[in-house]
Amino acid sequence: MFPRLFGQPDALKYPPEMVAILMSLLYDTIRTDPEQAVADLVEFNRASLERRNSFQAEQDDELDDLEDELDDDLDDDLSDELDDESSDELDDDLDEELDEDLEEDGG
Repeated sequence: MFPRLFGQPDALKYPPEMVAILMSLLYDTIRTDPEQAVADLVEFNRASLERRNSFQAEQDDELDDLEDELDDDLDDDLSDELDDESSDELDDDLDEELDEDLEEDGG
């Protein structure tokens, strides 16, 4: 019904007014007057689309948060590895200096 209302070339089995009246029997928010029912269905569709888009936005936000958290964890892990490597290199450098000092004192 909506494509026909908005000018797309899809053919409907039933006139929009008949569909609107039938929908008014199913949903208490749709009025029984054909013109009002069509307007109610347009509003119903708009609200439904807005709700779906907000759910999608929430899911996108949750995925972004999860991605940020994973990135932070990865950064922390990489930072820890670099700290460990730097610490090992510093220990090696100190050991070499100590060995050199001992050789100089003993030699």
